[in-house]
Amino acid sequence: MSTEQSTLLTVHEVAAILKVPVSWVYEHTRGNRHEKLPHVKVGKYLRFFDTEIANYLQTIRARNGGGRNSAA
Repeated sequence: MSTEQSTLLTVHEVAAILKVPVSWVYEHTRGNRHEKLPHVKVGKYLRFFDTEIANYLQTIRARNGGGRNSAA
């Protein structure tokens, strides 16, 4: 993974991008979750590479059957 051109995001920024509560982001970085959000710890702070969040979404989309309107 090349992070040289990636942007570091905060928990609040990831929550805004995914349109979920901040608590959801924290929950999905803990424990032995199957679909754990990729993150790094910088001291006590969680940070996320934008490219890894995009890859996470692509993985979830592929696992759930594809496109945006797959139910339509």
